[in-house]
Amino acid sequence: MKNLLKTTLVTTILITALNSSLMSQEVTAGKVVFERMAAYDFDVYKDNPSWEKYIKDLPKEYRISYTLTFNGESVLFQEDSHQKEQPSKKLQNALLKANYAKTPKPEVKQIFYDLSRQERTEQVEFMTRNFLLSSELTPVPWKLTPKRKKVLGYVCLGAEIKEGDDTITAWFSSEIPLSAGPESYYGLPGLILAVDRNDNTFILATEIDLSASVNPVSKPNKGRQMTQVKFEQLVMEKTEEFKNAAKAKKGDGSKGGIKKGQE
Repeated sequence: MKNLLKTTLVTTILITALNSSLMSQEVTAGKVVFERMAAYDFDVYKDNPSWEKYIKDLPKEYRISYTLTFNGESVLFQEDSHQKEQPSKKLQNALLKANYAKTPKPEVKQIFYDLSRQERTEQVEFMTRNFLLSSELTPVPWKLTPKRKKVLGYVCLGAEIKEGDDTITAWFSSEIPLSAGPESYYGLPGLILAVDRNDNTFILATEIDLSASVNPVSKPNKGRQMTQVKFEQLVMEKTEEFKNAAKAKKGDGSKGGIKKGQE
């Protein structure tokens, strides 16, 4: 236990010292393109033979392109709609069918970091409405590892954190002195260029442009301002309403599957 506490303390001191060093360096402007691996969720009708037959040859995974733009101490992470691939008609039908029975979930559209004020603003879409959620940046209990690897020519060090039963490894490079990263991963002495879950990479930088010509980074302003607590309450209430409405329709005899003419 003493060794564990000592290791944690040393890691915290090292990260704090490196972050303090970064603050004294000039933070360059630039843009990083990330690619994220994600899986389609078709399990909602997994016990239906016609459904299983319909989705048998459909792709089970897809890639999402994101951009992380930074200028000074402002950072914006968002999906790159220009790189979005249009799914086939058959895949669109399957996704519509699969998502119809699911409870609505919030979808993060943009994440803005103000590193000078240590604040974060998320633009979240929920049931076709936009919300702006602001919060303070809190320290992340990263544990540095001796692992190293290169991403797009940049030497990266590894840092780990637990998320439930998963081990998340963030690969950051002090060659880009910005304490930020994709999605909600931040707080390391250098820009995070890749993220692994249980040793499998699911977020990876595919392009880096460290150019002073990058446009100014703007804070999201589209949506209703709300605290995180109130937003979570809203999500719980609307989710319960959705479930109750679904139960009321359950007696119509409809079952999962693909209707004739959709194939």
